[in-house]
Order: sequence, then structure tokens, then C-alpha cells
Amino acid sequence: MSRSIYFVTYGKEDGGANPGLTPLGRYQVKQLREHLPKKPRTILAGTGRKHHDTAEALELEPTRYSFIFGGPETEDQFADTVILADGNRVKKEQYTSATDRAGLFIKNIKSLPGLAVVITSCSMVSLLMEPGQAKPAAVYWYVPQDGRLIELFAAPADLGGGEKI
Repeated sequence: MSRSIYFVTYGKEDGGANPGLTPLGRYQVKQLREHLPKKPRTILAGTGRKHHDTAEALELEPTRYSFIFGGPETEDQFADTVILADGNRVKKEQYTSATDRAGLFIKNIKSLPGLAVVITSCSMVSLLMEPGQAKPAAVYWYVPQDGRLIELFAAPADLGGGEKI
């Protein structure tokens, strides 16, 4: 029997250090709930405010939080920098946390029970697919036995009000 793991990427985030989700981001994430198992066995989440807000919007209570699945840092959309949790900025090429934790991420994913939900970032999901292909506010279905990763649903980037991801 195949194990199914569901990845959820967070929606539009606020700017600044350790950002949460914008109202649009929460709305996007709420659309994802119907594409997840009704009663997941395990729920894992990154340690950033955006991961917490995503779990809250999905009405899910994580059973475990870990930096392995994502942290409080965020890319600056208008500069070539990453904003750390304390507000300091580093150049993107100097920031290697996602790459450094890649092995731990893969190891943890392969050991999860079936019907697990992982609230994470696009950069972590991209480890299992072509780089840059993962979308924000999306649900992916993963079968570790054969490496299948399928996008089940991605919320629209523009919900009619002009605000975009």
C-alpha cells in the first residue's frame, strides 16, 4: 500500500522579518483545505509565522514544528537579499539554509506515516521537483515509494482585487 504525503505551501506573506500571511494569503490557504485528508495522521510545520498562520487558516494543529520544514526567514521581493528573523539582511547567494537542511528534509519525509501533511515552503517542495516549479498556496501529493509528486491544487495569485502574489 502506498503512503501519501501532502505538502502545503503558504500563501502571500507580509513583508519584513518573520512575516505572517496577508489577508489574501489566508484566503488562498483556506481554499486548500478541501484538497487535504479529512483526518491526517501527522501534521508537520515550519517554524515561521507564515507556517503557523497557514496551519491556523487550514484549521490544523501541527503535531510537530521544525526548522527542517521551513524557518522564519523570507526573500525580499525587491532586493537580492533574504530577511532573517531578526530583521537583518544577507545576500541571497550567502543564504544557504534551505540547501543545508535539504538532506534532513528528504530523510524526514521518507520516514513519515501515510496521510501526513507538511506545511512548508516552495523552496523545500522544489527539492522533490524541478527547481522553481513549486507554487505558493498550493497542495502537492507525494508518494515516497516511487517519487511521484503531483500538484493537486494551487490557489489563484490574483483573487479579483488586484493584489497578487
